[in-house]
Amino acid sequence: MRESALRLRIEEVDRRLLVEDEGLLESIYAVLAVAHYRNSPNDLQLIIEAPGHRLLVAFVDDAVGGALDAVLEPREGSRGRGVIPDVFVRMGWGDPGPGYRVVRIAVAPCIQRRGVGSAMLRELERIAASEGVEWVGASFGHYEPLAFWLRNGYIPVHVSPRFNPATGEKNIVVIKPLGEKAARLVGVASCSLLRRLVYSGSSVFRDMPAEIVALLLKGIPSGCEAPNLSSEQLGRLQLFLHGKLAYESVHDVLLLGLHILHSMGAYHELSEKEIVLLVLLVVQGKPIYEAERLLGLARGEAEDILRRVYSLLAQPSGDRLNPV
Repeated sequence: MRESALRLRIEEVDRRLLVEDEGLLESIYAVLAVAHYRNSPNDLQLIIEAPGHRLLVAFVDDAVGGALDAVLEPREGSRGRGVIPDVFVRMGWGDPGPGYRVVRIAVAPCIQRRGVGSAMLRELERIAASEGVEWVGASFGHYEPLAFWLRNGYIPVHVSPRFNPATGEKNIVVIKPLGEKAARLVGVASCSLLRRLVYSGSSVFRDMPAEIVALLLKGIPSGCEAPNLSSEQLGRLQLFLHGKLAYESVHDVLLLGLHILHSMGAYHELSEKEIVLLVLLVVQGKPIYEAERLLGLARGEAEDILRRVYSLLAQPSGDRLNPV
């Protein structure tokens, strides 16, 4: 059955009016309460009174269907930098300038996956661009929203090395640059995340779901600087591709090769099963029998897939593959 088009409008609501319009306030809170946010009366007070916040409401058939609460970072008059600028400075990438961090975004369950959340984001981006701020971003401690942010063009730049004690998952920061300064620093930050995910995957990120690591890697644009393979490594790769060496004998080559595949853009053309297998075996270093069991593969099929994927490196295309 084809869904009918929504009668949707996005409006910025003057937060001071919420004090006078209890019905609107209750409708907004009800939408937030059914989302994955744990709300409290203090959160309502922040939405109404906290400086630097913008509240967008999605009205569907004149009823509240979604809400977005964003805060300007750094806030005017605040001593702190804000959550996302602090991550950039702490990691040594530099200050990305002012931007809006989405604190909450929620859509009523009956109209989810129909573009309401994306429409609110686009309106916030329009407002941010008109004000000349550098970026719009978000930081969240659940893996579930990641696909939504990536679909809307946001780039992952940071994953916390430790698990969030409140959610049992790692915090993720995503960002969409609007200005030149932010675009340059987001490029630096996303390539830094690529290297950390690939080369620390068997330790820091080993316990993350492989599907989430795969999504993160796919959300990072191609073109990050990649290493060269040595003549010896290229030789071992050829032996693996011809079935003369097992996967375990070339794991170091496959790790570097994954970085090169991503830089070339080939990673983004792989199937979901191929990408998850690369994460399980190459990035997280899981045993091959475990990867085959998790993906429902027959015995020996995992190595066949690896050989097919890494055959892309057997045809050098550019200086990155020249032996050193």
